[in-house]
Amino acid sequence: MNDKIFTLSNKEDYIYYLAELIIDFITYKNRLSTYQLEMNKLIEENKNNHIVDTYLYQSVSDRIKSLFYYIFNLIGDETKTAVSYRKFRKRLYKNRMFLKLNIDDLSQEERQIINYFNKHRNWGLHIPESLFVHKKDFFNIDSKYINEHKKTIIVPHYNFFEIEYLEKLNKETNEVLSLLEKLEKRIFKDYQILVDENFEILIVTEKLKSYKIMDIVKSSFNTNSFNNKNHNENRK
Repeated sequence: MNDKIFTLSNKEDYIYYLAELIIDFITYKNRLSTYQLEMNKLIEENKNNHIVDTYLYQSVSDRIKSLFYYIFNLIGDETKTAVSYRKFRKRLYKNRMFLKLNIDDLSQEERQIINYFNKHRNWGLHIPESLFVHKKDFFNIDSKYINEHKKTIIVPHYNFFEIEYLEKLNKETNEVLSLLEKLEKRIFKDYQILVDENFEILIVTEKLKSYKIMDIVKSSFNTNSFNNKNHNENRK
């Protein structure tokens, strides 16, 4: 048994998988909307100055970008052992006859949305060397400059950022939320077809989230680490 991969063997497996994906989808979409409200407030408070304090900018930017990366993965990841709607939808449509489902293929717009998340997922989860290339060109850094300054490495720190950084991030956040709203309709429709009846989204507020639930994450980490260790040892 390979615990690294969730096996989709029957309709109940598909229902469980998509339900879990929907839980994350709603949770992270709602959190992104909440952080955007904070960002809008920060833009409004600083729009006349045209600048924003570095700490305030980074506190909002870092949180929003971390949600971006999670959402991009949740929708667009193609990694074999990763959860994603992109992978799930392909399996669902491919096995529609086996599951006895009358389900449509994705529309062109829906494909474009998922490709958008895949593209940004691939961009955001690595640091491209092209950044070094273009930075070198932008500042006209040549061999002479490098040799003259090689004894000192300057780490820049800015007290303020131009407000445009927040405005552009806000625009990107609007775009992501808009695309999520469109894709949400398809995801919910898929789930309704799977369960063959109407369903409801019920948000339940509980007093405390126990840390004990992190045992799930720990077990998942150990599963992946153990299998990777065995794979590396077999290659020796």
